[in-house]
Amino acid sequence: PFTKVEESFNVQALHDILFHRADFRKYDHLEFPGVVPRTFLGAVTVSLLSAPFVFISQLIGLPKFAALYIARVVLGLLVTWSLLKFRSAAERHFGLRLSSYFALVSISQFHFLFYASRPLPNTFALIIVLHCFSSWLNGSARSLIFSCALAGLVFRGELILLLGPIVLMHLSPQTRGARTRFWACVRYSLQAVPLWLGLSVAVDSLFWQRWLWPEGEVLWYNTILNKSSNWGTMPFLWYFYSALPRSLLLAIPLAVVGTVASGRRVIRLIAPALVFIFLYSFLPHKELRFVVYTIPLFNVAAAIGLKQLWEVQSHRLLSRLACVVCVAVGVLASSGFLYISHHNYPGGVALQQLHRTPAMMQGGYVSMHICNAAAQTGVTRFGQENDGTWRYSKKENLQAGDALLPYSHILVEAKDVPVYSRTHRLLFTVQGLSGIEWRKAPRGIKLQDKLALLERNTPILDKRKVQK
Repeated sequence: PFTKVEESFNVQALHDILFHRADFRKYDHLEFPGVVPRTFLGAVTVSLLSAPFVFISQLIGLPKFAALYIARVVLGLLVTWSLLKFRSAAERHFGLRLSSYFALVSISQFHFLFYASRPLPNTFALIIVLHCFSSWLNGSARSLIFSCALAGLVFRGELILLLGPIVLMHLSPQTRGARTRFWACVRYSLQAVPLWLGLSVAVDSLFWQRWLWPEGEVLWYNTILNKSSNWGTMPFLWYFYSALPRSLLLAIPLAVVGTVASGRRVIRLIAPALVFIFLYSFLPHKELRFVVYTIPLFNVAAAIGLKQLWEVQSHRLLSRLACVVCVAVGVLASSGFLYISHHNYPGGVALQQLHRTPAMMQGGYVSMHICNAAAQTGVTRFGQENDGTWRYSKKENLQAGDALLPYSHILVEAKDVPVYSRTHRLLFTVQGLSGIEWRKAPRGIKLQDKLALLERNTPILDKRKVQK
C-alpha cells in the first residue's frame, strides 16, 4: 500500500483534498512544492469519487490509512475501466474474440498492474491515453481529439510523441473522407485546447496560490532545460533492451507471432508505440513508467499471437504447450518482481511499525522528525495516524546530530545511528532491499538495515501544554 517519492505529490494531494478540503494553508505542497508543479485535476477526480467511501470508513472507526487503500482502489478501477474499453475496441477492430487471451497476457505481467493504482501523473494520463486508443480504433474523431488534448495539456506533455502519430494516422489521406476528418479535427482542437488548458490553469492556480500552467512548466524544465538528467541517465536503447523486456516478458515473442499472423493491421497498431519509444529515448533520463502507456498496444498483438498458437491445428499439442509456458513464466516472473518490490518501502513500514510499538501506544507527547530517506520510501500523511496529538516534521536540510535534539523521536537512516548513541536509544530498525544476486535466485535478495527509530533519553515537555 505504500508509495515512493515519484508519487509523493499526488498521494499528499489526495490526503489533503480528502481531509483538509478548502483549508489550503495545511496542504503539503505549499510547504514542500517539489522541483516542478503538478496538476491537481487527477487528485481532485479520484478524491471526489473516493470521498463517500472514506466518510464511511471514518464513521466505522477505520484508521486514516484505510483512506489510501480506498483512493488507490478507485484509481485502479478507473484504469481497469479504460483498459476494458480499449480491449473491446480492439476486438471490434480486428474482428476477433480476444478477451480471454488479452486478459491472460495482461495478468502474466507485473509492471502494468503495478502502476495501475499508483498515484503518478503517468497513471492519471494512462486512463486518458487508453481512451484515446479506444477512440482511434473506433474511428471517433471528436473523442480522440478531446482525449489527446486532455492527456497532453494537463497530465503529460510528452504524450504528443505518442498521440500525434495516432492523430496523423487517423487523418491518413489514403482513406476516404480524409478532408472531412481533417477539418473536423481542426474544429475539435479549437474547442478542446482552450477547454482543458483553461481548466488546468483555473483549478491549479487555485491550489498552488499563483497563476500557472503546471504541465507547461514541467515541459520547460524537462525538455528545454533538460534538468531531468539530474535524476540519472540511461543509454539511448535502454527502453528497448531493459524496460520493454521486463514489462512485456514473453509477450514479446507472442507479439511477433501476432504481427506475422495479422500483418499490416497489427503493425499499424504498434507503430505509434515504437515511434514514441524511439523519440522519447533521446531524453537521457529514462524510467519504465514513462512508456507504460505502450504496453496495452503490444499486449493486443501478443493476444492475437496467443490466440493463433492456441487454435492452430497442426502441431496442436506443441503450440498449446508453448502458450502455457509463456503465461506460466510470466506469472512466475511477476511473482518475483512483486516479492522484490515488497522490500522497497522501509519508510512506510517504519511509520506503520511506529504506531504499533507498545511503548508508543501508552500516550505522552511525541514530536517526531522524519528523514528524507524515509519520506521517499513510503511515509505519507495517510500514515500519520495521530495527527491531532503528535507532531510530525519533515523539515529538510537538518544535519545529523544536535539539530535533531528538539525532537522526542527521530526516524533516521541506519548508518546515522552511532551519531546519537549518547542522546537516544534505539527502538527498532527496518530492513530494505540492498541488491539482488541473480546467480543465487530465488534466495539472492539482499536486505540490510535502512532506517532506525530512535527515542530521546530525556523526555520533552509538550510546549502546547506548558503555554496553557
